[in-house]
Amino acid sequence: MKKILLALAFIGCMFAAHAQEKPSTGDLYDGLTRPLTFNRVIPPYALEVTFSKTVHVIFPSAIRYVDLGSSDLLAAKA
Repeated sequence: MKKILLALAFIGCMFAAHAQEKPSTGDLYDGLTRPLTFNRVIPPYALEVTFSKTVHVIFPSAIRYVDLGSSDLLAAKA
């Protein structure tokens, strides 16, 4: 019985040693994703506003997301 357990432990160690042989690329999804190209990315548009004046900004299309970045700014839909 002792020899069987020792043989099973040895085989388990061999499998554990071989499990580390494949080098990792760092890709979490293992090739299931495609890289984004620059023609598919919309660049962010930085907008500076002042704290002491009222600023109205009108865009030609609907706004989907606004990152205020500060609790001092107020954004509303007209």
